[in-house]
Amino acid sequence: MTKKTMSEGATLEEANNINKSLMVLGYCIASLSDSKKKSGHIPYRDSQLTKLLADSLAGKGVTLMRIGFHPLPLKPCCSWLQCGISSFQK
Repeated sequence: MTKKTMSEGATLEEANNINKSLMVLGYCIASLSDSKKKSGHIPYRDSQLTKLLADSLAGKGVTLMRIGFHPLPLKPCCSWLQCGISSFQK
Protein backbone atom coordinates (compact mmCIF):
# COMPACT_ATOMS: atom_id res chain seq x y z
CA MET A 1 0.00 0.00 0.00
CA THR A 2 1.22 3.48 -0.80
CA LYS A 3 1.09 6.21 1.82
CA LYS A 4 -0.06 9.02 -0.44
CA THR A 5 -2.86 7.38 -2.47
CA MET A 6 -3.64 4.44 -0.18
CA SER A 7 -3.90 2.21 -3.26
CA GLU A 8 -3.24 -1.49 -3.01
CA GLY A 9 -3.69 -4.68 -4.95
CA ALA A 10 -5.03 -4.34 -8.48
CA THR A 11 -5.25 -0.55 -8.24
CA LEU A 12 -1.59 -0.28 -7.28
CA GLU A 13 -0.57 -2.64 -10.09
CA GLU A 14 -2.60 -0.60 -12.61
CA ALA A 15 -0.98 2.63 -11.40
CA ASN A 16 2.48 1.08 -11.75
CA ASN A 17 1.70 -0.05 -15.31
CA ILE A 18 0.44 3.42 -16.25
CA ASN A 19 3.56 5.04 -14.77
CA LYS A 20 5.81 2.61 -16.65
CA SER A 21 4.01 3.32 -19.94
CA LEU A 22 4.30 7.07 -19.45
CA MET A 23 7.98 6.74 -18.56
CA VAL A 24 8.67 4.70 -21.72
CA LEU A 25 6.69 7.24 -23.77
CA GLY A 26 9.01 9.91 -22.38
CA TYR A 27 12.04 7.84 -23.38
CA CYS A 28 10.66 7.43 -26.91
CA ILE A 29 9.99 11.13 -27.30
CA ALA A 30 13.43 11.98 -25.90
CA SER A 31 15.10 9.51 -28.28
CA LEU A 32 13.21 10.89 -31.26
CA SER A 33 13.94 14.51 -30.40
CA ASP A 34 17.68 13.99 -29.77
CA SER A 35 19.53 14.35 -33.06
CA LYS A 36 22.42 12.18 -31.78
CA LYS A 37 20.11 9.26 -30.92
CA LYS A 38 17.85 9.49 -33.97
CA SER A 39 19.61 6.68 -35.80
CA GLY A 40 19.75 4.59 -32.60
CA HIS A 41 17.21 2.36 -30.91
CA ILE A 42 13.76 3.79 -30.09
CA PRO A 43 12.12 1.72 -27.30
CA TYR A 44 8.65 1.36 -28.87
CA ARG A 45 8.22 -2.24 -27.72
CA ASP A 46 8.83 -1.53 -24.04
CA SER A 47 5.15 -0.79 -23.31
CA GLN A 48 1.76 -1.31 -24.92
CA LEU A 49 1.15 2.44 -25.09
CA THR A 50 4.25 3.07 -27.18
CA LYS A 51 3.48 0.04 -29.36
CA LEU A 52 0.11 1.59 -30.18
CA LEU A 53 1.59 5.04 -30.78
CA ALA A 54 4.68 3.88 -32.71
CA ASP A 55 3.44 5.02 -36.14
CA SER A 56 2.24 8.36 -34.80
CA LEU A 57 5.46 9.01 -32.90
CA ALA A 58 7.62 8.12 -35.89
CA GLY A 59 5.71 10.50 -38.17
CA LYS A 60 4.15 7.74 -40.28
CA GLY A 61 0.64 8.12 -38.90
CA VAL A 62 -2.35 10.02 -40.18
CA THR A 63 -4.37 12.13 -37.77
CA LEU A 64 -8.15 12.05 -37.92
CA MET A 65 -10.40 14.46 -36.07
CA ARG A 66 -14.00 13.40 -35.68
CA ILE A 67 -16.50 16.02 -34.64
CA GLY A 68 -19.99 14.97 -33.63
CA PHE A 69 -22.76 17.40 -32.84
CA HIS A 70 -26.47 17.48 -32.18
CA PRO A 71 -28.81 19.53 -34.38
CA LEU A 72 -30.19 21.45 -31.39
CA PRO A 73 -28.64 24.90 -30.89
CA LEU A 74 -26.53 24.21 -27.81
CA LYS A 75 -23.74 26.62 -26.93
CA PRO A 76 -21.17 23.98 -25.84
CA CYS A 77 -21.85 22.02 -29.00
CA CYS A 78 -21.28 25.05 -31.21
CA SER A 79 -18.08 25.99 -29.42
CA TRP A 80 -16.70 22.45 -29.89
CA LEU A 81 -17.66 22.55 -33.54
CA GLN A 82 -15.98 25.94 -34.02
CA CYS A 83 -12.89 24.65 -32.26
CA GLY A 84 -12.77 21.61 -34.52
CA ILE A 85 -13.24 23.66 -37.68
CA SER A 86 -10.62 26.23 -36.68
CA SER A 87 -8.04 23.55 -35.85
CA PHE A 88 -8.77 21.82 -39.17
CA GLN A 89 -8.14 25.03 -41.10
CA LYS A 90 -4.72 25.64 -39.51
